[in-house]
Amino acid sequence: MNRDDLFEFKMSFFGNAPEFEYIELYQVGESHLDTGAKIEEHRQGCHEVTCIISGMGTIYSDNQAVDCTVGDIHIISKGVIHKIESKSMAKLHFINFAFGFTENAPKEFVEFFDNLKSIVIKDNGKIRTMLNMLVDEYYSNSSFTNEMRESLTRLILISIWRAVNVKESGYNSSSKEENKKRIVYRIMRYIEKNLSENITVTDIAQEFSYNSNYLSHLFKKQIGMPLKEYIIASKMKKAQTLLADGKSSLSEIAVLCGYDSVSSFCRTLKKHTGNTSSAYKKGLIDIEK
Repeated sequence: MNRDDLFEFKMSFFGNAPEFEYIELYQVGESHLDTGAKIEEHRQGCHEVTCIISGMGTIYSDNQAVDCTVGDIHIISKGVIHKIESKSMAKLHFINFAFGFTENAPKEFVEFFDNLKSIVIKDNGKIRTMLNMLVDEYYSNSSFTNEMRESLTRLILISIWRAVNVKESGYNSSSKEENKKRIVYRIMRYIEKNLSENITVTDIAQEFSYNSNYLSHLFKKQIGMPLKEYIIASKMKKAQTLLADGKSSLSEIAVLCGYDSVSSFCRTLKKHTGNTSSAYKKGLIDIEK
């Protein structure tokens, strides 16, 4: 392992693994490889999940090379020869989670992870969020931390099991459309909760581990406008309501809608609606519900 090029936080329990019902947790943590750095080749002593948080790299499993990027979840089985390298032009930040099973583990679950060998799945954000939460539980030692660790450990593995089995069984066309609608709905909720922030398409893509161009295209197909335009439209809808209400100053409304300056806010309002802020404040414009 190139220690000079590596930032890492890891909790290792080899030889003394805590048991969460039928799961043994051997290691959890995060690493940050500098450009061109690597984790040397080794044979896996247990199953391992690697979640790419940022950057680009290559994961080798039994001499099979797979390029990985943000949102990729790489699962390898015990016994696989394994190494990780960052790209020469990009750092690599990832979370890893190593585990095994006790003798009373469900046979179906054990066989599933034993037979995976090496597989990459695309995460919708849920698995990454849970892995981040699990790492946080080992950074700190808060109340009920053992209960949180146990719950998250089980949820992560069940989520992976579901993701792989759905991928292999395949959706019919209507199921794929429903899945796209769920993605759009989740992002719409996220935007609604963060209208006071200066959120961008890139921010949302990173939050949900999707390609920004894909999300914008998906929104245009499902909603009728690209994601960037939807963000602005949502902010302007909130702005119009606040202006008509008359309880907040122009500077307060600009902040509540995620703008750094009143002038920037007013320009966007005029461009988007064709009306000035004063027109809304004077009640000259009807607000569309």
